[in-house]
Amino acid sequence: MVPSLLLMYYCPTAREEVPLIGLSVRAAIVLTTACMTANVAIGLYSAISMDMDALSPGLAFLLPVIQALAIYKTSPMMLFQTHSCLSLLMIGTTFAKITNKLIVAHITKSQMAILDSSMIGPGLLLLNQCFNSFVDEYILLWITLIFVTLDLAQYCFAICSQICKHLDIYCFSITSKPSKRD
Repeated sequence: MVPSLLLMYYCPTAREEVPLIGLSVRAAIVLTTACMTANVAIGLYSAISMDMDALSPGLAFLLPVIQALAIYKTSPMMLFQTHSCLSLLMIGTTFAKITNKLIVAHITKSQMAILDSSMIGPGLLLLNQCFNSFVDEYILLWITLIFVTLDLAQYCFAICSQICKHLDIYCFSITSKPSKRD
């Protein structure tokens, strides 16, 4: 997420050359997307190879892809072309939460739901397009990016809290909790 924010800061129109690496912003976005896709493929492969239901993780990753493709094709403002960094951040954050849930489901050997609250962001953009862009797409893109980011942060906080409670430890602390057995 930080590299994308740096791209937005240094190259706001996505037509400049990226400092330090000498690539165009479009090439950097393609490279980032390729890395993200490879990461998702590795997550899917590990989930499938570990005796998990092969269809469930695939559907969980397929729904945001379908939403993103539909937004790409039907956006009257050409949202993915004009604001590619914001769009990729929003979709990437959605994939990050789904990947985190897949990892937790694998570790705990529990089922993973196909639908997730992080899919509300791309869903809102798609729904807005069905109603002829009732809300400005750029503003809605920012709103959905903020929502998806807060959703991911809340999920990570909840998981860390559950793990710390189960292990009876503090998070990000060297000292241990006082023993309740005394």
